[in-house]
Amino acid sequence: MGQVEKKTLFWFMTAAFCFMAVVGMWDPVLSNYLDEVFNISDQTRGYLEFPREFPGFMVVVMTGVLAALPIARVGIIAAGLCIVGLLSMAAFGGSFAMMVAMMILISSGVHLNMPVVSTITLASTPEGKRGRRLGQIEALTTCGFLLGAGIVWLVCHFRPDTSKFSTIFVISSFAAALAAFAYSRLHLPELHQKRSRIVLHKKFSLYYWLEFLFGARKQVFLTFGPWVLIRVYGLETSQIAQLYIVSSLVGVGFKLIAGRAIDHFGERVILSIDAVMLVVVCLGYGYAKHYFAETPAFYIASACFVVDHMLFSLSQARSVYVARISSNPSELTGTLSLGISINHIASMAIPSCAGLVWAAFGYEKVFLLATVLAAVVFVSVLMLPAKVRAAA
Repeated sequence: MGQVEKKTLFWFMTAAFCFMAVVGMWDPVLSNYLDEVFNISDQTRGYLEFPREFPGFMVVVMTGVLAALPIARVGIIAAGLCIVGLLSMAAFGGSFAMMVAMMILISSGVHLNMPVVSTITLASTPEGKRGRRLGQIEALTTCGFLLGAGIVWLVCHFRPDTSKFSTIFVISSFAAALAAFAYSRLHLPELHQKRSRIVLHKKFSLYYWLEFLFGARKQVFLTFGPWVLIRVYGLETSQIAQLYIVSSLVGVGFKLIAGRAIDHFGERVILSIDAVMLVVVCLGYGYAKHYFAETPAFYIASACFVVDHMLFSLSQARSVYVARISSNPSELTGTLSLGISINHIASMAIPSCAGLVWAAFGYEKVFLLATVLAAVVFVSVLMLPAKVRAAA
């Protein structure tokens, strides 16, 4: 690898690392922030996922509008949205309306960055090594997430009152600024070709369906996994941050292994394992307290949280599948962006419905329905070909 390539890789890895540090500070505090500052109900918590996930649905539109820009410039814009949102949240987050507006802005930046990282990673890696490279980038970004969660834990330790939230938002805005600077130093002329604005091809139809299912699966656990630990088991912000730290530490090595496993075994095997493990996690979240004493049930639910976050790394197999059947790199950003938008159709609808189920029938039924969803995922994954050849 030449000096220019090493320099490019360094700045890309720096941008990805810093951006995930932002997420590592944002995700662990959000549920506790909503609980401690606004004392919202379980049903309202579900409703709030609609505005938070709406930018994910719109990501295909955002990337389409920005299709003429170099991919690294899109990353700068994503970081800029986070900076404005986080600083405004720190200053005016006590207002519910302002909180919702800034939550949308921050979410827009986070979601816009997703296809940027995936496109750069996949388009710059030869076939047969994409799973490994994605695993390396996932491991790196997990370290960034770990740093962010560690900062949350430290701030909560020294500032136990609600002022901790503003402090965390300000610190995370600095991480977003570092990501923007790293993107500004990134030059990828081979990826500066005109990108397809929206890619909708029949050959990607199974990918679109799997993304929809993943959106439903993802949001049940991102929203109600931490909410169970907070409302049912009484965990505080620092304890949630500790769980994120543990899952990140375990995840670094796991994601490296997962990337190699995708290259070796193929997408169908890996995603099938993911679906089977998801059934176990669902049952653990929903019914541990019914069959075990308080302390063992708490440890089981916490273990489900960690395992669930590990399983998220297996979802990179879908991106590898898309890269293998894509005709050229210009399709990648549009296809991956549309996939993100499709999975957010489910992400926006599921939490509101799940919140109603929680309020009417209890949290157990939310995870029982998620078990059924996991079974649908498993059957759908079996439709993937065992070996995928690049499309002509």
